[in-house]
Amino acid sequence: MWNIFEQPWTLTGAAVLTLLAVLTVRSVWPEKHHLKHFLLPLAVLGMAFGLDYFVKTDSERVHATLGAVTAAVENEDYDALERSLAPDYSDSFHRDKAAVLAQARKYMGQSHIDKTKRIALAVRLDGDDAISLLTVVIRFTSDSYVAQSYKPAVLVKMRLYLHRQGDGRWLINSSELLEIDRQPMTWRQI
Repeated sequence: MWNIFEQPWTLTGAAVLTLLAVLTVRSVWPEKHHLKHFLLPLAVLGMAFGLDYFVKTDSERVHATLGAVTAAVENEDYDALERSLAPDYSDSFHRDKAAVLAQARKYMGQSHIDKTKRIALAVRLDGDDAISLLTVVIRFTSDSYVAQSYKPAVLVKMRLYLHRQGDGRWLINSSELLEIDRQPMTWRQI
């Protein structure tokens, strides 16, 4: 809430308070009227949005990576998915990055995803590691295999483990499938 690097609203409030202080000073000392006094609240407001835009925190970078993954799944963009996975990726079922990408090509090629919508996202940062609990609704096109044989939309809950790389990017180095349609599920059961 108060982190000025993750959102501009704290410093926007400070800019409003600064404007009120400038207006108070101008009313108490009328001889000190200068238009340049209004530059101070404008500078604070500019700093608020500038810091939010130019400084990316770890939390914002993790959220950007997770947003890129959900967009890659929705668009069936295997290259974007590959860029979001760490070179040392492995999980309980996939031995490496190539194995998970091969399974993604297999299933995403026949599922024809229409839209993904993020329902819930919880991220816990711990140094160079992050754990994310991601819940998404995946809607399939009407001609897809999943929509015809199962249902048109599924609720998927996953736990993703991310690690900060040497260049500052956050990449997924492991994942666990937790639930599909509120039923416990693992990678092996797909």
